[in-house]
Amino acid sequence: MLGVLRAMPGLSVEVIPLGSEDFRRYPAPKLLRVSNTLESAVVVSRKFRHTPIPPHDAAIFVSLDLAAHALPYMPATPCAVVTDATPASMRRLQMAKATSLKRRALLQASGYWQERWLRKTIHRMDRFLLYSTWCRDSLVNDYGVPAERCKVIMTPKAPLPLRPSTPPGSPFRLLFVGNDFLRKGGDLMMDAFSRRLAACCSLTIVSNDPYLRGLSLPAGVRWISGLTTAEAVAPLYAGHDLLLYPSRLDMFSHVIAEAAMAGVPSFTSDVGGVRDLVQHRVTGEVLPLSAGADAWAAAVLDLVNDPVRHAAYARAALAFARDALSMEKFESVMRETVGALLPQFPVGA
Repeated sequence: MLGVLRAMPGLSVEVIPLGSEDFRRYPAPKLLRVSNTLESAVVVSRKFRHTPIPPHDAAIFVSLDLAAHALPYMPATPCAVVTDATPASMRRLQMAKATSLKRRALLQASGYWQERWLRKTIHRMDRFLLYSTWCRDSLVNDYGVPAERCKVIMTPKAPLPLRPSTPPGSPFRLLFVGNDFLRKGGDLMMDAFSRRLAACCSLTIVSNDPYLRGLSLPAGVRWISGLTTAEAVAPLYAGHDLLLYPSRLDMFSHVIAEAAMAGVPSFTSDVGGVRDLVQHRVTGEVLPLSAGADAWAAAVLDLVNDPVRHAAYARAALAFARDALSMEKFESVMRETVGALLPQFPVGA
């Protein structure tokens, strides 16, 4: 996004970063560190209270929380917010996953303050760039934001080497990519593989999660660690037939987008904004969040035994990626957004 903005002729871009150094420089009281939400609110507020704001005609924030806590310290200029979730949508996901009363109480408490801060400043946010319809619907329904101020935009992905056909007689090649192994449903996937898929499939796990060090991996499973960038993972997609993404808590999935760019379809949980990346029974399949290991195994086996449908999914996934995830589409939305914030600015085409 920053590169696209800086490439617009006549547009000068200043960046105010927020990173781990700010959490050391502007620490929140110890009591508030039990909640990422409350801690971040204090850090952002303190940073913007003490940071000189460069002269500007418009601002773009990379999260709703950041905007909510920074805007009180900034001049009243037009602004846009880029986000993959709202506090209300995230809290619903987290509450559904929370198993203890203490966790639910903490979510309720932090959510109260998060909502209060956001509703005080959301009227100052002129445009919203959202990673999914799930996020857009929450803004419209939970916060009353007019739909015409919302635009769904997906992070563009570079073309990748395409997946060749599965060699005759070889196992069907499954791929899992994710560092937060348990939250991404890695345990469910391993259970499905061990129960019913090992006889006809291989599985590659790409993850840096130390949790995997303590696992005894069954035959047919390969674990790859140490890859820290999307560019390092990219060549692996072309060597697989299906991406498995049984995540339990997610807003958006870059790995599904990257797999589609290589012509690899995905099976995913129906969670958050991930469903925007997989059209059910067209570019892959979307399983209920409640689906267990047997349901996942059955869905995969049905595809393994139907190569015609698998080929159709692969073609459709690639076509979707080349259209929805193109740089041209992303640049067009960014020009439109800058033009809305700065009507006097000739963004051009």
